[in-house]
Amino acid sequence: MESELTSNQRLQVCEFSSELFVRILRNILGDENTNLNQLYNNIQINYLIGYLEREKARTVIVESEYIDRHFLEDYANYHVRSFSDLGKMCTRIHFFDKNALIDSSSNEIFFRIDFINFLRGLSDKITNSSFKEGYLGFVVIKPLLNSIVGRTCLRVYKSDKTAKDASNKKLNVKRNFLVTIPIKVNLFGKELVIKKSLPFQEQDTAIAACASSALWSFFYGVKATSRTQAPSPSEITKLAESKGHVGEYRLTGAHGLTPYLIQNAIKAFDLTYEEFRVSESIQILKSIVYGYQSRKREPVLLGVDVLKKDKNSNWDYSAGHLITLTGYEYDKKSFNNPILNRPGFVGD
Repeated sequence: MESELTSNQRLQVCEFSSELFVRILRNILGDENTNLNQLYNNIQINYLIGYLEREKARTVIVESEYIDRHFLEDYANYHVRSFSDLGKMCTRIHFFDKNALIDSSSNEIFFRIDFINFLRGLSDKITNSSFKEGYLGFVVIKPLLNSIVGRTCLRVYKSDKTAKDASNKKLNVKRNFLVTIPIKVNLFGKELVIKKSLPFQEQDTAIAACASSALWSFFYGVKATSRTQAPSPSEITKLAESKGHVGEYRLTGAHGLTPYLIQNAIKAFDLTYEEFRVSESIQILKSIVYGYQSRKREPVLLGVDVLKKDKNSNWDYSAGHLITLTGYEYDKKSFNNPILNRPGFVGD
């Protein structure tokens, strides 16, 4: 069947299923290098599968030998000088729901021959408008076994008025996607646009830990920065560390960035920032998130302490972590704080 995987093709088209998607990833990375448990245990892959199942993805287009600018910069800055036998080419995987077909009420998907005919202007299944309407987004797969999820741009969830979880249960929350940008995509000459999205990628532990990766998404979301020339994670690490002063303990991106180096990266783009300590009150955090995102539509960087239990079952500091906040969720039923009881605050 054409929905099955085929090898040695620049273009593959198949029906979406979680099992086939994992097989595609394993095929890209090499069967001898990857086991299925490793992929199923990947947090990002699990989230991606859950998103695609909830958004009812139907068709997958696999674009091999894809050049991703951000990975190419990371490759030139670090990987090309390592002893690993890595390639510089990536794979980009695109996802479509049933609306990609002219007859969205049918139970069909489109196959490789249908897509080729569409590119030639000969398809009776797909039109330019239906192709754009059914586009969910893409994920770039990097040739790194420990950090495979590259630049990922997905359409935000639909309105929560009709949203349901994986068990088909209606959700009682109001998601607010306030920090989004349009993403333009060219797929074999066909122009696509994800109207509301924000790029994400898994941290590359060799050159850019959580701080550099969080800043990468942050710079895409900040209105004052040029998104066409957004820096790669390795470039962000270099910018942060290039401005360290004498005596500053300089961490490499693989181990993370200190608060001082994070500030350096922000100032490198001529941005100003405000710093708040919110460890004593979750309500202060809610107020900050609400203020910056509901009114200014700007991302917020959140630094947290990751705790783990010691041998005596006491919580102890494990590591620091940086997160880019791009929206919030509001649950009317559980939110009952009389001081902050107005739409827009993060739910308890």
